[in-house]
Amino acid sequence: MTRSGAERPSDVRREEFQKGKVIFEDGDLGGRVFVVEKGCVELSKRVGAEKRVLGTLGENEIFGELSVLTNEPRSATATALEYTVCLTVSDSEIKERMKSADLFVQALIRILINNLRETTNRFVIGDSEKDGDVEKDGDAAEN
Repeated sequence: MTRSGAERPSDVRREEFQKGKVIFEDGDLGGRVFVVEKGCVELSKRVGAEKRVLGTLGENEIFGELSVLTNEPRSATATALEYTVCLTVSDSEIKERMKSADLFVQALIRILINNLRETTNRFVIGDSEKDGDVEKDGDAAEN
């Protein structure tokens, strides 16, 4: 029996995180997608010794999806900035739903993932250019 996209995923858990708790770290394996139900989560990445904040997420915002959809390690660290409650959905549930999506939607999601990855890399590397760590105009990235 095929499920409609509007159905609630069967593998949903509620997880609580205290202020300052690291939810996952850059480089960790995926496994679950998170939806902030209550609270606030910071996404950050280390560049050398410096911590770069990529964004702050609040209620109803999603994070952790990139590593689940790409089968790659987490690309950032997620930390609860205050007491936070998240709904989480397993990678197997997400992948099962992706398989049932039509080909256009699958292709669109792949494009969005690539755009997000490139934008994040430019944001992190772009700030390094100001510090003289990377050659300007993408010369170092061309190699």
